[in-house]
Amino acid sequence: MTKKTRMLTAGDGCRRIFGGRAVILAALIVAMAAVPARGAYILYYHTFGDWTVICTRDEPTGRKDCTLTAPPPSLGSREGSASIEVSERGSEGPTVTIRIYHPIDGTAASELWIDSKESLPITASRVGEARWRDNEARTLIKRFETGEMLLLNTRAPGVPQPYQTVVSLLGFKQALATYRDGLRHYGINGR
Repeated sequence: MTKKTRMLTAGDGCRRIFGGRAVILAALIVAMAAVPARGAYILYYHTFGDWTVICTRDEPTGRKDCTLTAPPPSLGSREGSASIEVSERGSEGPTVTIRIYHPIDGTAASELWIDSKESLPITASRVGEARWRDNEARTLIKRFETGEMLLLNTRAPGVPQPYQTVVSLLGFKQALATYRDGLRHYGINGR
């Protein structure tokens, strides 16, 4: 008398646990993996020199947003550089945010220069963000509107020379007007 032996496969375990529903479960897993991630739909995108206005709608929530940033996303390297964002949303008042994309040396001063006239010290958080709000932001925005060139000197630990991000301010005034129009047009934050 010979014993019949049968080799067990991975499918046998699934059939034992889920019965005939294993095929349906496998089909559901494959279908869920095929669904693409949803992102933002771009409503408006335009560059004004070094400044970019982007208005988007988040597909799942329908939330709309506009941003005014420099340098343009396609040109801004995330390594050893910085970016600037200007926002005026609802009753929050204006905000100017600088994001630094390299480690920050907390002992060395970083600064923002407009037309090489005077420097404004940058005090960045541990994650590399510095913000000016309300009246300070309004003052900066006015200086951006009348200036020609902006220079960010940011410092990294152990690097003797500062990283420099140079942004032309020549397109800023038109970009700011378009950004404000976008906020009104898309009804963002009650505008």
